[in-house]
Amino acid sequence: MFFLELIIAAYILGGIPFSYLVGKACGTNILEAGSKNSGPTNLYRTAGIFPAFVAFLLEAAKGIIPVLAAQFYGFDLWQMLAIGISAVIGHSYSPFLSFKGGKGASTLLGVIVAFDWQLAVAIFVLWLITLLISKTVSVATIFASLYFGVYQIFTQEDYLTKILCGVIALFVVAKHWSNIVRIIQCKEPLTIQKAKKDAISEFPSGVKKGSFTIHQTKDDPQNTKERMSERYPILNVFPAWFIHNVIFPNIPLSKLNMGRIVIKDKFGTMAGLEYRAVPYTPKQMIRYSKSALAKLRTLVEMSIDAGAKICGLGAYTSIIGNGGKLIADEFSESIGVTTGNSYTTGMAIRGVESLSKEVGYNLADCTLAVIGATGAIGSIVAEMMTLKVDKIYLVGRDTDDARLRTLVSRIKLLGGDAIIAPLEIALANSEIVVSATSKTEALDINPSWFRENAIICDVARPRDIAREVAKARKDVIILDGGLVRCPELVEQTWSFGYEYGILYACMAETLILLLKGVTKGKHSLEVTKESVTRLLRWGDELGFKLDGYRSLDIPITAERIKEHRKSVLTKQFKST
Repeated sequence: MFFLELIIAAYILGGIPFSYLVGKACGTNILEAGSKNSGPTNLYRTAGIFPAFVAFLLEAAKGIIPVLAAQFYGFDLWQMLAIGISAVIGHSYSPFLSFKGGKGASTLLGVIVAFDWQLAVAIFVLWLITLLISKTVSVATIFASLYFGVYQIFTQEDYLTKILCGVIALFVVAKHWSNIVRIIQCKEPLTIQKAKKDAISEFPSGVKKGSFTIHQTKDDPQNTKERMSERYPILNVFPAWFIHNVIFPNIPLSKLNMGRIVIKDKFGTMAGLEYRAVPYTPKQMIRYSKSALAKLRTLVEMSIDAGAKICGLGAYTSIIGNGGKLIADEFSESIGVTTGNSYTTGMAIRGVESLSKEVGYNLADCTLAVIGATGAIGSIVAEMMTLKVDKIYLVGRDTDDARLRTLVSRIKLLGGDAIIAPLEIALANSEIVVSATSKTEALDINPSWFRENAIICDVARPRDIAREVAKARKDVIILDGGLVRCPELVEQTWSFGYEYGILYACMAETLILLLKGVTKGKHSLEVTKESVTRLLRWGDELGFKLDGYRSLDIPITAERIKEHRKSVLTKQFKST
């Protein structure tokens, strides 16, 4: 009698529509989308790989649990199979979905795992090989199901077990009858296929197309979990470290088209960028540099296939490829490549000059500290500011760095005064600071090191200057470097923290090059005073402009500038 009760319990458990429930949790009703089948494969097509993976595990568990229960109570193999088959039937004819359901393959695999895990592994490997060859889940599932049935018929001694294995295998194959018809007609859609041309090809007519690669800047597992759970709520059940280190880096690149922007310059010409993400943080890019570079290459190839004429490499996506040179060398015949560093440098200088004057500083009397002075941006900031300020402190990772000495020589040839100094000394003696390192986390700076009423322009992403500095030092202003307002916003489908129409200067440079028709070869891979001046001129001509002042993403108010100016002028008066 207990055997019958387990049969019924297995049917009810099998009937729980986990794929449907996971889909609903992700905002997708798979009964009305895709093939309208309530199985993991349809969930994969309509909601993505991670919801489908979670659903697959749950669907398989429906086969594992009742068979393990049967083993616990000492039932014979044929009885365990019968109980497992009941779960498969429950999955396919769910009492919770008006006796509709999936095709039973995931639950059948769970049944096989419970009574012979080694056979389950062999069948899964066979399924995977068939999938890679056929590129179609249905073909792989049908083949694996037939293999299971035939193998059991020839290896099992008990005739009832042979019959049950053959029946359940044929049952799963029969549930794929519509797939079989499409396979015969060569109409079955491929599960594994090259990414199709995506949203970039859907830009309005007449738009010059480009792309821009981005990445997550915070190396914080909890932040990763929060961001991913917004899109896939089911991921809330997983620990943050697992999502950050296992799930996040393996997101299919086709799922990481974050959105796009279309702008119009003041002459009426339109240009647009598609934002494409590499699923790594800066630290992960360094740790898995070969994998990160491979993913970046794939994103560039996708951009080319989609019709992009230029690709901007944002933040660490340029650093992992030797300042963008590896990508440019490989793809420069097919697509223009830029890091956006020239316009970023120019707009950082403009922001510093403008804000410094507004708060009462006379640049000619000020000392400037450049942190990251050996980098592409920092070195040119130092050269272009040297005749505008009284003195420059150059800060690198090592005060003995030969590149710093070379930079000092160049500045002296220009008629400027430059000193190599440790970070603490440079900050203590500088009214103005520009920081542009390539570190993966904030600099280790004691807030007390900064000079009173200092202006600090942080160009780096991830930020060089920690938020704790702003909390500890209310007298200094941390200026977000390189933020630009576009001439006229036509369309924007994704924001990276600012209101629509605000761009990082590196993104703006990519658009400027598109609008000017400069889309062949390498751009801004070697930042020079000439390239900075040229990009600033082009930006002005097209209508791009500095977007006021922001500190840690928040606009700096006129009142804050007025208070700072009062402090600066008061200090200057007392010192005279």
